[in-house]
Amino acid sequence: TRSAVFGHSWYYAFNLKAGTDFAAHPEWFALVNGERRPPQMCTTHPAVIDRMVEYVLAGKSEIMNISPSDGGGFCECERCRALDVPGMLAYDGKSPQLSDRIFTYANEVARRVLERHPDRGCGMFAYTFYNKPPLRIQKLEPNLYLSFVYQSAAFRDPENHADWKQSVAGWQALGASMVVREGW
Repeated sequence: TRSAVFGHSWYYAFNLKAGTDFAAHPEWFALVNGERRPPQMCTTHPAVIDRMVEYVLAGKSEIMNISPSDGGGFCECERCRALDVPGMLAYDGKSPQLSDRIFTYANEVARRVLERHPDRGCGMFAYTFYNKPPLRIQKLEPNLYLSFVYQSAAFRDPENHADWKQSVAGWQALGASMVVREGW
């Protein structure tokens, strides 16, 4: 397996510190409570996907990060919500599980990168609101590398440990090239 470092990429890819992309293209950013706002992006917006493809292709690493920003505030637009599986909840038991929407975005970025630069990989977290395997995606692109985050303390609870093993099996069934790391 190739060496990879994973992280949250949108801070750099969309110039969040300077705020220039938000000022120029607020429609690229997450719609939350009726308003566009950073730090999350609208993952179904074509320009967001285009920007991430260019970000990966311009990068210096063999595997470039394409993961969302840390925390919540994910897009609530109709296109994004249409990708969510009804009734599937995230780890907090109240927010929607976003794996299908986030990995639809990640797969599309990886597919386009693969077409233009077959040796370049895309690194993606399986994390918080998108830590479970997506249900509507059959396979992950071969150049999409997954960093699966877990809590080691959860291994003390047999039910949590079984859930973790089931998630790993689900990601493997999608053909995921995986690294596993502990979350804090």
